[in-house]
Amino acid sequence: MEITEQNRFIKDCEQLESVEDFLEYFAIEYSSQVVQSKHIPLLRLCRQLLTAKKATDNYDDYRDALSTAYRQISHGRLPTLKKSACATCQLDCDKTE
Repeated sequence: MEITEQNRFIKDCEQLESVEDFLEYFAIEYSSQVVQSKHIPLLRLCRQLLTAKKATDNYDDYRDALSTAYRQISHGRLPTLKKSACATCQLDCDKTE
């Protein structure tokens, strides 16, 4: 990927605000019901996949990770996650369902 393409990709990603925005940007078909109920596990799994792959700021790496994460989540294969380090947080981010 050329530097200008990479810069454009990074700028595009900076404009995206929701999981749905990312799925649409990467042209990944999705069920809004799955995304609404599983968006946190989906994002966590996507991040885990990117980290494991040692992905660069590359469209294909990000699309592959998000597509794989969505496919796994939509088939009910929730990732095993460690509890967050946010001891004082009252949100239920650590729940996988």
